[in-house]
Amino acid sequence: MPPLIIAAAAAATAAGVSAAVAGTVIAGIAISTVAAAAIGAIAAIAVSYIGSTLLASISGNKGPGQSASFAGLSGLRTTARSAAAVHQIVYGRVRKGGTLVFFHSKPKPGSAKNEILYLAIVLAANECDAVEQYYINGTPIVIDSNGDCTSPSKYVGLVKIQTGLGSPDQLANAFFISECEGKWTVEHRLRGRCTAYVKLTYDAAVFGSGIPNISAVIRGMKVKDFRTGVTAYSENPAVCLWDYMQRRDNIGRPLGIGATESMRDNSYWTVAANICDELVTTPAGLEKRFTCNGALSIDGTPKSKMEELLTSFAGSTSYTSGKWRTFAAGYVTPSVEFSEDDIATIDASDVAVTVQTNKSLKEKINGVKALYIDREQDYNLVEMPEISVNETELNRRFIDLTMPFTNSIYCAQRIANIALKQSRKQLSLSIPLNFKGMKITPGDNVKITIERFGWVKKVFKCVGWTLDDLGQITATFRDDSIDIYSDDIDYKSGAALESATVPNWVAEDATAPDGLIAVGLNNSIQLYWDEVQDPSFSSVNIFMASTNDRATSTLVDKTSTRAYTVNNLPSNATRYFWIRSEDVYGTLSSFEPSSPTGGVSATTQADSSALITVTVNVTAASLNAGTAMVLDAAILQQYYIRNIVITGVADFDHSGNKDVILTDGITTWTTLDKAYLKNLSPARWGETHVPYPAAQSDISKESGPGQDIKMQYSGGTTSYLSGTFTVLMTYERKL
Repeated sequence: MPPLIIAAAAAATAAGVSAAVAGTVIAGIAISTVAAAAIGAIAAIAVSYIGSTLLASISGNKGPGQSASFAGLSGLRTTARSAAAVHQIVYGRVRKGGTLVFFHSKPKPGSAKNEILYLAIVLAANECDAVEQYYINGTPIVIDSNGDCTSPSKYVGLVKIQTGLGSPDQLANAFFISECEGKWTVEHRLRGRCTAYVKLTYDAAVFGSGIPNISAVIRGMKVKDFRTGVTAYSENPAVCLWDYMQRRDNIGRPLGIGATESMRDNSYWTVAANICDELVTTPAGLEKRFTCNGALSIDGTPKSKMEELLTSFAGSTSYTSGKWRTFAAGYVTPSVEFSEDDIATIDASDVAVTVQTNKSLKEKINGVKALYIDREQDYNLVEMPEISVNETELNRRFIDLTMPFTNSIYCAQRIANIALKQSRKQLSLSIPLNFKGMKITPGDNVKITIERFGWVKKVFKCVGWTLDDLGQITATFRDDSIDIYSDDIDYKSGAALESATVPNWVAEDATAPDGLIAVGLNNSIQLYWDEVQDPSFSSVNIFMASTNDRATSTLVDKTSTRAYTVNNLPSNATRYFWIRSEDVYGTLSSFEPSSPTGGVSATTQADSSALITVTVNVTAASLNAGTAMVLDAAILQQYYIRNIVITGVADFDHSGNKDVILTDGITTWTTLDKAYLKNLSPARWGETHVPYPAAQSDISKESGPGQDIKMQYSGGTTSYLSGTFTVLMTYERKL
């Protein structure tokens, strides 16, 4: 709203005129209210309200609606797991994540680990027309009629997704009822909520970095078209705006402003809807002039949500005489004309018209930048090619627009072109009118003739209207003309686009790390790799296996550095490694090295100052088979035995008559004779009733080069049939 109206309202308030209009600009929406007591016969003209995010952007004002919508776009594709997460309603077609409302895990058959995960993700807080495509970590997947993933191959057998569109008679999901162990029942119907029912089966190579992010392309709200009375999917901005204004939740509470059918001035809404549906020619073919495609969070004020929807058709809306009206960015032939005879004056010689003329070139806006969602770039948030004037101007003055409900590069350019032309129409005026002024409402086009200014039926748009307690009508107008809305645009195609300076959710793999090196150290392995050259880089994920098979690997850790040490490994242990990077959006890269059987390996050394304890359960059955392995020595490896602890229970049968020894075939470190085996109690070397030998020095005898250390029978003729004891042996590697 021009400063004149703000000044007039402030003056009226300061003067204490109780019935004066209180006009102001709030978040890009100009509001004018008339107190009901102003003039009894005219009290029905209660409110005059005009809202336009586009106009606010041109003037440089950034309202909460714009900021909120842009902030919301930064997390649009992320599925949130939070008790305070805000649901969203969807108009048109959009790709988005959702809100996690159910989480359950259980083991695979025959396993003790919880490796099957069930997720219920509400994608939209409304019934939707369809879910067209699912994505996992940015990768599109193909699912069959039962929800099982058939492509890409890495998800086959691991992913299943079924959809509930949220119809009023929707039943609880049958496969969740059957598989979620009573946690999901027939009462969990999620009517009025478009929901993805997801089953994930854990695989370290596929889901090693955690629960994947799931998003979907949704064809959203079914809305009633006031032109036809038919309820169906629609992307018409005027139809979607009216749906929001009158929409209520499942228990009857208004989501919008609680509007009713009787409050809609149908002629205005029909004109606006028809302008949106006009077909225009673009380099890609015909498309509708304006469409509405985006998501609205159900928190915040209805005013801010209306502002977001208005961006989709560069629109405005007003409320006058109990009726809501809306205006699309298209030229409407004026139906009302004003001349000097219609100007309310105190003196016939005094024409009380306030005119603001054009600004100088250095003050004029000469370009537009905008962010929008591009359907041709996988619904990514991108920056529109700049639109600017051709004249030479010293100062570059740009409007910055955000179009959260526009998904076409050509529609974005049309809106930007209108914004630029409107911003350069600097002529505005304020006129006190007689009661003929009550024929118009903010948003109407009029013709004005004032000969002293050289205006003969010049077209203006009403952008403000006030009525004071004396019955004085004051209208504010902005220069308008048909050329503002013409399609004389030098369209730039998608090939000319550059990504915006905001997060970009391109559905591609993250940049893979390179140059992995592994170095064996004392009971540890040091890993090194080249720096990942990716502005979205978050971490390197490290996978390790005991065999050269990536399918057996597990995720060790994540790090944002270029090196990592795996500690607490056994001596002379060989381990195999693979790494992959993860970006800030949860997208994973390919593995380095790429071969699943070509891991980078290293073997640990032993720390001569470190004592290592081995725990082995020795059974009678293993001894009957020959030997029970305690320590598997590498080639030429030798050990000092530093301590032996033997514990057990009296469960060896009494049929055997053999001793059991700890030996490498050369040295015997301890002997458990048959008397101890038949009534085994906790025993420790050096205590009473200890086995042979008795001298402490014998413990430290070294093993033979490369000899395995085992428990085996010695002497006697009869083996034992059952029983178990535990050997805890502390050893030190000989260098």
